[in-house]
Amino acid sequence: MAKSYSFSDGQSLAVVEAVGEGEVRRFNECLTAEHYLGPRPPTGNTLRQVVTCGGEWVALLMWNAAARRLKPREAWIGWDAAKRSSRLKLVVQNSRFLVLSAHRQPNLASAALGAACQALPAQWRTRYGYAPVLAEGFTDPERYKGTCYRASGWVDIGASAGYGRDYKDYYLDLEHPKVLWMKALVPDAREVLCAAQLPEALKAAVTRVQERPLPLRAGLAESLLDAMTGVPDTRRCNRSLPIGPMLTIAVLAMMCGERDISGIHRYGQQLKQEQRRRLCLPRNRKHPALRKAPSYNAFYKLLKHIDLTGLATALNGWYQAHLDELPPALAMDGKFIGDICGTLNLVSQQDGRPVVSVAIPGKGHEVGAGRAAICELGDLGGAVVSADALHDNRASAANVLVANGEYFLKVKANQKTMRRQAENKHRNSTPLFSTRSVRSKAMGEP
Repeated sequence: MAKSYSFSDGQSLAVVEAVGEGEVRRFNECLTAEHYLGPRPPTGNTLRQVVTCGGEWVALLMWNAAARRLKPREAWIGWDAAKRSSRLKLVVQNSRFLVLSAHRQPNLASAALGAACQALPAQWRTRYGYAPVLAEGFTDPERYKGTCYRASGWVDIGASAGYGRDYKDYYLDLEHPKVLWMKALVPDAREVLCAAQLPEALKAAVTRVQERPLPLRAGLAESLLDAMTGVPDTRRCNRSLPIGPMLTIAVLAMMCGERDISGIHRYGQQLKQEQRRRLCLPRNRKHPALRKAPSYNAFYKLLKHIDLTGLATALNGWYQAHLDELPPALAMDGKFIGDICGTLNLVSQQDGRPVVSVAIPGKGHEVGAGRAAICELGDLGGAVVSADALHDNRASAANVLVANGEYFLKVKANQKTMRRQAENKHRNSTPLFSTRSVRSKAMGEP
């Protein structure tokens, strides 16, 4: 039985999926008759919703796969190319929305859209095995103001730009830019989409990218190779694969979001022959025209006995050599390769570029490594350092302040005393930005 959503005057809305042949035919006929774009051919995963009131169809929505590339969306989420390619299925596109003319009344459009968005994650999970966390949609400013989107909690992130796709469906014609709207379907949707690790329930949506790009331009990739070649090689045998190319692949893989040896190995296997040549991987003896990538066991044996201090020193030297200036916002990001070894990194929030790395000797030592990373930089130059609740302690906070920085730390619900103190401290304080307009004050409005 469909869940009910209150509307007005005792009325309630229900959201059901149009699945049968007759329902889909009726759905498309309604779009043909009343929607200026008409019905939409299915693209990738597709779901058709019908909003009913008193058993009558009052609104229709169609959801499809998200647009492959949208610069405003990527910037708003904070995605790099690798995360966009692998996590795009977690974003769905509202390609059609129609309130049937026979039932139009004030506030119905926003109520129907809101109810549909609430029902969407569960319906999508039932059909495809995972729930989307973000929705995108477009409006034509020449036809609609998008009032119902704004009223139901969507965010206007600007005009789209063209990629030559079908104007009628993807709204990306340069001559007819559309307004791009985004709607979070779960709390902290953007943080979820940018996280180093996705929740287990969302991993079914991850798409493995078969051809992996290097996250650095050619010159930087080669300079990283030079830096990694200088790391001491502690392997006693089987050095047919030099340490420089192997560590370079590991670092590049982690820059692209891989977090374990399997992921690093997979990344290396997906490198093209030209990329392998640039990283100086050895030739295949049986097929000299081809270059071989390291095996899983080769990475395991290398990383199990890696000189963490030597690796951190080499990385820091490379970071500093290519760092134009300290970014204004840094994030602490601890990375472990399984339980074998790890590093605590300070990365730029603007582009994800690492600024400094410190070796973590084992699980449970992340806090000390975080303080060491701040000391490694010396002067933060006023940068704001953000970190998770693990670093919520006086010593870590003071460490940032002494280094001429500011901190922004997350406080979890289970940190009851600290959370209560933070809430009480600012409960009655003046907002950073006035909630009243200057014009209203000038006119003496209350």
